Parts: sequence; C-alpha cells; structure tokens
Amino acid sequence: MIDKETNINNLLNFNYQLRNIIDAKIENGVTNNNPTDLYMAYVLGKSYKTYSATIMLCENKFGEDACMLARTLFELMVICKYILKDKTGERLKRFIDFDWVTRKQMLSYFDDIQLQKLDNKTIKNIADNCDKAKKKWKYERGVWSDKSIEKMAEDIGRLDAYKTVYKLQCNLGHSNPRSINEYVKEECGNFIVGIEGGNNFIEESLVIIFDFMSNIAKEAYQIYDWEIGDLDKIINEYEIFVHNK
Repeated sequence: MIDKETNINNLLNFNYQLRNIIDAKIENGVTNNNPTDLYMAYVLGKSYKTYSATIMLCENKFGEDACMLARTLFELMVICKYILKDKTGERLKRFIDFDWVTRKQMLSYFDDIQLQKLDNKTIKNIADNCDKAKKKWKYERGVWSDKSIEKMAEDIGRLDAYKTVYKLQCNLGHSNPRSINEYVKEECGNFIVGIEGGNNFIEESLVIIFDFMSNIAKEAYQIYDWEIGDLDKIINEYEIFVHNK
C-alpha cells in the first residue's frame, strides 16, 4: 500500500494531466453555432477556473477549503448534465430566460439615483422580459429549475454523490456543527485551533474533482465533436489506479 503523500502526488498528477488535456482543447477554440455551444463554453470556463483553484488549494494543503470549493464543481456538473440531457433545448431555454428574473431583482437593489442613470426603455425591457419568462416557465423557489439539486442529481444518476460527497461539502461550506471537529481539537484540556495546512481532505478532494471535471469534459467533447481518445485514456488510467490503490 502506498503512503499518503505518494498517493496525493499521484492524484495530483492525474488532475494535472486532465487539466492539460482540457486546456489544449479550449486553446484550439470552441464552436459558436447555437445556444448549446454558448452554454457549454460557459460551463467549461467556469469549471476550469474552479478546478484549477481547487488543485491549487490541495497543493498548498488547504483540504477543507478545496472540499468546499469542489462543491461548486458538483453543482455545475449536475446542472450541466441535467440541461444537456434534454434534447429539446427547453431546459436550456428555461435556464437562460431566468436571467431576466435576476436582472429585475438586481434593479430592485438600486436607489433612485442609480435608477436615474438608466433610461426608461431599458428598465421597461427588463421588466417586460421578466414577466414573459415568469409567465412561460412559472419559476418557483426563486431558482431557474423546477427541480432541486438533489432531484437533478437523481435524474442524471448521481444521487450517490449527492448523498455522500455533496452532503459532506455542505457541512463544511455552511459551517454546520459537524464541521467543528475539522477546525478545533481538544488536547490536555486546551483547545487547539487548526489554522495550518495539512493532509485532511486532500485525497478526497482530488478524487472528487477528477470525477466531476472529467464528467463535464465528456459533455464538452460530445457537444464540440472532439476526438475523445485522449480523454478516455487518462480516465481509464485513473480508474485502474483508484481500483488498485
């Protein structure tokens, strides 16, 4: 059995390779033929930056923060796969139209002086499109989807990750009582505050971000009709490593 440090280095290496593969594809450019292409470009850009930031946190031994940030990748993966699973494009349209609701809400935060800087035509356009979107999609709970993250995860077959990894990430990210043990220890009657880096959650974070990012990459490969060989190769090598570890 390999030691923890060696395992972390191996997992980092797999994530470096995956990132390099995705980076090369992005550098070659993506198509812009339809709304799906645009949406996938957004998902790639957002996930790539979050993925890189999480790797950086792991390199610097901030495992708890890496785990919390990886939660964003899970949500992005779930939403992406849920939207693209619908071949009619209705889910994507519903997602995009929700921006009018957000813009209308943002206007409500403006004071009178700020509103005066906007012309009435712009304000009316936002209000009208917001009303149209609400009437068409009947948004509820103040979110774009008619399903929760849990239900979307179930729809795409990742309820297992939601009930395990995601719940753990939520405990850390939402500062729930269960997360106290990760930051404070009692030794000889004194509280030791954990402010230094360590290996806690490093391996777990590196495993889950490879999973989430590779799944997002698969969607991009399909949308942009990229040759999948390089991605399949690193995923297969990774799966063999994890299975034999």
